Amino acid sequence: MGKSTPNADSPLSIAAVGSGGIILPNFVGDLYAAASLNTASPTTLITGAPGYYLTRLLVEVLPNCAMSGGGILGIIFSDSVQGQCGAYQCYVPATFNAPSQVQGSLLAESGAGYFFRSLTPGSVLSVSLTGALTSGSVRVAVNGGLTPIY
Repeated sequence: MGKSTPNADSPLSIAAVGSGGIILPNFVGDLYAAASLNTASPTTLITGAPGYYLTRLLVEVLPNCAMSGGGILGIIFSDSVQGQCGAYQCYVPATFNAPSQVQGSLLAESGAGYFFRSLTPGSVLSVSLTGALTSGSVRVAVNGGLTPIY
């Protein structure tokens, strides 16, 4: 039975075959962006030049977070061209109870490839909360690259 190998020229290719059948990535991530949020105002994480791709996304709701009335807090990642590209929800109490651990966390990794990409020059990745916090903050971070995958 024949052996299937990835096509390095394919736009969906995430790897190429090197000598000895070793799988080599077609891209190397060179991007890290982070922010700390406590208001509903959008925060810019990335301005693509000419585009960008994401391989990892981290959300941490810190243990000292509180919001008026308590309730579900949404953390929304949006691309200026393609719209929403990630979302996370977590319950945040009305008062700070001094827990010893992070209220909620999310780590999304793509494994060997990417989970979101934008090839539109100058597109912007931003993150926002669906409500304002009265204490604490939400930390977010993304990894990826500014060179689009062709």
